[in-house]
Amino acid sequence: MSAHQFQVPSVTDMKTIIHSKFSITPCTWQLQLALHQLERKNVFMISLTGSGKMFTFWIPLLFNDNGIILMVTPLNILGKKTHNEAKMLGFPAYNLSAENATDEAFNDIAKLKYCIITVSLERVLGDTQFKNL
Repeated sequence: MSAHQFQVPSVTDMKTIIHSKFSITPCTWQLQLALHQLERKNVFMISLTGSGKMFTFWIPLLFNDNGIILMVTPLNILGKKTHNEAKMLGFPAYNLSAENATDEAFNDIAKLKYCIITVSLERVLGDTQFKNL
């Protein structure tokens, strides 16, 4: 989460706003995980494929005063999938990969053009431009 100050909403308010934005009613566990993220608590989640884990990352973006999520993915395909889902939901996103890790891309990231950046661990550890962000 960003260092911005913002007011953490109640679970009831979160549920209402989420439903109005996405036309989805989140599960209690999704709300609780999102709430903990907004409270800047560490979150560890294990859940089945297709159960809605990614939604717990999108929820805080509605409430965190233009914060950023940096998502380190173990597989490039997961970065692409996450990027596509974020864009579909209306969030500015960038999937940083070997093909598009240009000076322009890093400048846009530094200028906070995106609220979701997906990147592989190899890129985080091995790209000097990433280290300079």
